[in-house]
Amino acid sequence: MTIARAGKPMVRPTPVQPVAERTFGTVPINLPDDLFFQPLDEDKLAAWE
Repeated sequence: MTIARAGKPMVRPTPVQPVAERTFGTVPINLPDDLFFQPLDEDKLAAWE
């Protein structure tokens, strides 16, 4: 089958290749280090308020 416009062939449908199945959890994740969870100093905390 060919799709035509004004009698001229424009598109020929072809089968699409199947997409590979994706597996959950394959992307590496960079977690923050322990410094991220430490409380802020008073002067730094005051700057955020």
